[in-house]
Amino acid sequence: MINMKKKCIVVDLDQTFIKGNTFHLWLKFLIFQSSFSNLWLTINIVIFVFFRLIRIISHEKLKRKIIYLSNLQKSKINLDEFINVTDKLINEDILIKLQNRTQNEIWILATAAPAIYSELIASKYNFDYCISTSMNFDSEWKENIRNVKLENVQSLVNKLNITSIDYLYTDHYDDIPLMRVAKKTYLVNPTIKTLENVKKYNINYSVINY
Repeated sequence: MINMKKKCIVVDLDQTFIKGNTFHLWLKFLIFQSSFSNLWLTINIVIFVFFRLIRIISHEKLKRKIIYLSNLQKSKINLDEFINVTDKLINEDILIKLQNRTQNEIWILATAAPAIYSELIASKYNFDYCISTSMNFDSEWKENIRNVKLENVQSLVNKLNITSIDYLYTDHYDDIPLMRVAKKTYLVNPTIKTLENVKKYNINYSVINY
């Protein structure tokens, strides 16, 4: 059982710990890698991305399709090569705080990104836990975003017997559900739209830029 006095720090992945959208990077990576060896995969990805661009499918539907294709081709995907791509985009300010952590801190990487690579990033940089969008499809499958993300983080925090989320690092208003329960939120390079949405709630936040 985790001591109740532990501090809990939750970090978003895209545009926060990583200076970029990892799902977009993943799409480009899969297209580039498969274009040399798996034309079937390339064509399918391009079709689903096109459907998303013309709004035939939702972002969640696109992610579900890409996760399905990633599962089919997992044995052929060079995950280490993709992690090397994301390594170049790490937010050094947050990384330093993570590396200088105390024994009294629990760090959680919480993201809507697929588990296939987000868990590897979390492990490489020594996060204690990673909560991400599952690669396993069942009737309960949901993208780890907004209220779903809040529920998953709170479920883990409760299991660890931690009483509160002390700090949240994120860039996006999608995380307002988490912001509303965190003691302190750090908005990383927030857009005007994010700031406008956050100001509608009684959220304790500061803005940090990279």
